[in-house]
Amino acid sequence: MDTAETRILTEQEVLEIIGEILRGDNDSFEIIYDYYYKMVISIIRRIIKPNPSEVDALVNEAFLIIYKSLKGFKGNSKFSTYAYRIVLNYAFRVSKKKSRERRYFAVFGKDADSFENIASSEETENTSVDKNTLEQIIGTLSKDLQEAVDLYYYERYSIKEIADIVGTTDTAIKNRLYQARNKIKIELNKGALV
Repeated sequence: MDTAETRILTEQEVLEIIGEILRGDNDSFEIIYDYYYKMVISIIRRIIKPNPSEVDALVNEAFLIIYKSLKGFKGNSKFSTYAYRIVLNYAFRVSKKKSRERRYFAVFGKDADSFENIASSEETENTSVDKNTLEQIIGTLSKDLQEAVDLYYYERYSIKEIADIVGTTDTAIKNRLYQARNKIKIELNKGALV
């Protein structure tokens, strides 16, 4: 088999690797680790915002949770969806436990110093917002709204995929995104954007 880094694994190949791991071939987990590493580290960096010295330990802990959860994977969804949800829940728990200042999701814009405005109305569609401003506004949203924003705008999942990940309906996700955009727009219009 080619390495996971050189090509995209099919869902069937992922299921076969999981089967090998469950039959005792723990070395096969390295393929899962390599293949999903970027996703895991991305979630951890965006939600927990750890110090550089903490990143490796947090990533390894997340993969340990994925490893322990393999027996619970029923194949009802893509494994990437299952793993994403596990890591997202882990990241939220760690973030809350650390009791630092509240951490925020980021929706990156065209350059490193700005974010795209996700309050998608015609009059604000092309507006850039200061990174810290948007982080603060998104950080005031409920966990459900933050999650919808993260999955839709940052991870680029479809409405249907998000509904599958969080275990709700397409309509509920559309509603969450609508609420999030409106709340962000209200905050931007209050003068948060100078």
